[in-house]
Amino acid sequence: MLVINAGSSSVKWAVFADQKKVHDGEIELGTGKVMTDGIVVRQKIKNHKNAGNYLKRVAKESNVSKVCHRMVHGGVKPCVLSEAKIKEISKCVSIVPLHLPINLQYVREFKGLKQYAVFDSYHFRSLDKNEKIIPIPKIIIPKNVRKQVLEVQGFHGIAHYDATNGEKGNVISFHLGSGCSVAATKDGKGIGCSLHQSALDGVVMRTRSGHIDPGLVLYLCEAHGVKKVSQILNHQSGLASFVPGGDMRDILKQKREDVVDYFSYSVAKQAASLLPLLGDVDTLVFTGGIGENAGKIRSGVCKWLSFLGCVIDEKKNMKNEAIISAKNSKIKIKVKRIDEESAMVRILKREKIL
Repeated sequence: MLVINAGSSSVKWAVFADQKKVHDGEIELGTGKVMTDGIVVRQKIKNHKNAGNYLKRVAKESNVSKVCHRMVHGGVKPCVLSEAKIKEISKCVSIVPLHLPINLQYVREFKGLKQYAVFDSYHFRSLDKNEKIIPIPKIIIPKNVRKQVLEVQGFHGIAHYDATNGEKGNVISFHLGSGCSVAATKDGKGIGCSLHQSALDGVVMRTRSGHIDPGLVLYLCEAHGVKKVSQILNHQSGLASFVPGGDMRDILKQKREDVVDYFSYSVAKQAASLLPLLGDVDTLVFTGGIGENAGKIRSGVCKWLSFLGCVIDEKKNMKNEAIISAKNSKIKIKVKRIDEESAMVRILKREKIL
């Protein structure tokens, strides 16, 4: 089985035989770099169409008969992708315009094979009832997507599921990369998150604004039109409004302390908003490209959350060690290199779909 985890700026994949990983790789669309089993094999793929062609070759070489897709919206429980289910998911494209068309593009590439979907919202199927409330008249939500908007919430759920796997008690997990989110997990159940109906809210991200006043959005829509504002908020905002491209690696190289501090504050602010759901916090877990590799960001976030009693061991932190909390920290602080592709297979097995 080929597992495809397609994001806005990269595609991760893995091939499994008898539910054991035998090959994996990643395509970085920004640089064009392609890695297979930890080795750079080429540097020419810069769009999802070419990435799809590459993965079809991988599937053929590995005698793949099944394909599993990470799906950012359109359901909660993992499923076999029937034509009816694909049609249902397609209705949600306007809700998640940056990601869902990409997910569906890879589904079309493998038409003819048996295909599965594992949804981001799976980890958040136990969201606290207050997290689910949308305080607007429900009648204004278009009927064809009303059920999805009201019932399907939470993004980066597979990442948070893997980040908190094996952790006991109250956990705040930080998935920080091109897209960013923060989640509250209690005894393995996702009960709160920073992203609900769309992938645009919460933490400031690479090119996405994160949370801003809805009143400002309304004003901008009146001034520029919905289509243009959507383009700006999804592709030209966030960290990209400070540094061209919004790449955190560039921000750190340029020593933009103002941007580092603002990003760290934005992450910590979202974490603090989840505290009423958890009360005490036992563990902080950092993951994602930034969360796993940028010690300076982890330090900044923990500084803003120091009132919780979290203290970082800076030597361990700068080495990206698995446990970076100091001896006098009241909270465990961890760095996890997650494996979403393996997590997706575990979810399919757990739900008895494989």
